[in-house]
Parts: sequence; C-alpha cells; structure tokens
Amino acid sequence: SGMDGDPANGHPDCFWQADVDEAAFRLADLLADEQVDLAVVYDPHGGYGHPDHIQAHRVGTRWAQQAGVGRLRWTTMNRDAIRASIEEAFAAGELDDMAALDDEYDELLEEFKSQKEEYKRKAEEFDGLQETLDELEEKYENDPDVEEYEEAKQDYEEFSQEYEEVIQEERFDLSVEEKKELKIAYRKACKLCHPDIVPDELQVQAIRLIQQLNDAYSTRDLSEVLKILNILESGGGFDVASDKINNKEILHAKISEIKSKITQINEDLEAIREDDTFQTIQELDNWEEHFTDLKDQLSDEKASLEKQVESLTSPDKDDEEQTVYQRKQDYDTPDNDEYWKSEF
Repeated sequence: SGMDGDPANGHPDCFWQADVDEAAFRLADLLADEQVDLAVVYDPHGGYGHPDHIQAHRVGTRWAQQAGVGRLRWTTMNRDAIRASIEEAFAAGELDDMAALDDEYDELLEEFKSQKEEYKRKAEEFDGLQETLDELEEKYENDPDVEEYEEAKQDYEEFSQEYEEVIQEERFDLSVEEKKELKIAYRKACKLCHPDIVPDELQVQAIRLIQQLNDAYSTRDLSEVLKILNILESGGGFDVASDKINNKEILHAKISEIKSKITQINEDLEAIREDDTFQTIQELDNWEEHFTDLKDQLSDEKASLEKQVESLTSPDKDDEEQTVYQRKQDYDTPDNDEYWKSEF
C-alpha cells in the first residue's frame, strides 16, 4: 500500500484491503507457539498516517482481543510537538536551504510519473491475464469441497467468539521443565490434527481439536495437552465421525486430493497457454503501439474501399463525354442526299 490517496491502495491484494478478521486469524496461526503476554502495535493513526500502519493497528488489536493478551501497547508520536518544531525552524530560517532541492524534487517527480505510467501499462496487461485466471478461480470456488471447508471455517469463527472467555481462566503454575514439556507436547499434537492435513469431511473436527489444544495451551494445562496427544497418537481423536480413520489414511487421502487438484489446475493452465489470445498477449511488448498500428491499418483499408466504391458509382468525365458522343452518333441522321434517295 502507499500513502493516503495512492491508487495502489485500491488493489484487492494490498494489505490495506485485507479482511481484518482473516488477517488476525493468520497472525494467530503464526504466533500459536509463542506465549505472548504483551503486544505492541501502531496507534490508530498509524504513526504518521500510512494505511499499512493503520491496518497493522487494526489486525494486531483484533488478534490481541481474540488471544486474550493481557497487555496491549501503542507506538505513537507527539504530532503537535513535531509540528511546532517545524514551524519554529521555518521562523528561524533554518529550512531556507530546502529551496535548493526543488530541481531535484522536480526530477524525482517526473521519474515517479514515468514509473507510474509504466506501472499502469503493466497493470492493464496483468488484468488481461487475471481475467482468464478468474475463470479458473470461479471453477474452484464452485467446488463442493471448498464450500464444505468454508462452512467449517464459519463454524470455527462462531466457536472462536467464546474463546475470549476461556482464555481468561486462571493459568496453571508450571516449572521450567513442565513448560518445556508442554510446548513439545503441544507441537506434536498440532501436527497430528491440524486442519491442513485432514480430509474435508474432518475439517470441523480438526478445527475443534486445534481449539481444544489452544485452550489448554493458553491456560498451561499440561495434563489436558498430554491427554489429547495420547489420544491422537493412539489413532483416536476423530472417532466421533469414524472408528476406522487413522493418521496415515488421513494423510494419504489429503495427498491424493491435492495431487488431483494440482493436475486439474495444470491442465487448465496449459490450455490457457495454448490459447491464441494468450499467446498474442504474451508476444505484445507494447499494447498501445500495437493497437495504434492496427487502427492505422484499418483506416487505410477503409480509405481504399471508399475509393473503390466511388469509382464504381461515379465514372470519369472523359468516359461520360465519350458515351454521350457515341449516343449522338447512333441517333443523328446523315445530311447527304444519298441517304434520302436510297430505298428503305
């Protein structure tokens, strides 16, 4: 993202446009192994107003609320003091030398405009390819497996609303060795029931198991974490859905599913690469020049056709006079007497 007013802030993939809840969820996944009791984020103004800093404040605050972090601090600055210092410097003439930087600023501004135009051209080229890729994404979004996963994700989000109450419970007091044992057991258990390694039909159960692990880990409940780990290592944990599922079957099923999707996506991408339109797009170095040449060609062809039509509908003046003269010769009567004396 850029500063306020920058067109880049409107791009759907920039951090400024990110969904706060989704970004907080991803941040929680990154910090799952950390025992955070103090979080530091930007203030609501993002320091000096940069959109990314403002968004970092929102995401960090949302995560801290969901994770139950006891202390949240802001990094900020005294904007009134900074403004007053600048005004004093101007009044004292300390900033007069800044006028010498005007030429350099103008050069940088021109360079920026040039780069901005280049970016715009590249963005238009990218949009052409993105439109094709969007069709693939639409097919993917309509996949029943994806819809089931989204339902599981929604269930998790509803369940996570109760998380704040759980993490407020009193933590268990553990020794240094017990804390190490807790961390090791927690990591092992996560690897056995993480939603990314189970089939879609087990997504809901996997998310709930992870939530149970997180709750126990947050309260330092070593016995509960060890209990869940023992169940998972013995092939349980998903018994509610099936008594025949084990970790190897889960991994094999997920691997097969992912391989199948990768194969299909590769086939779709290959079809796009072989498409004439895509190849034409790839070969074009300058879109504006290409369409300008095409326009000139069409204009020349139009002018040529107009001349042909004009030549067919409007004969030359010499040809017209010759036609009139011939008709006169055909219909004029001879003036000599022999014509009148001859028999009809």
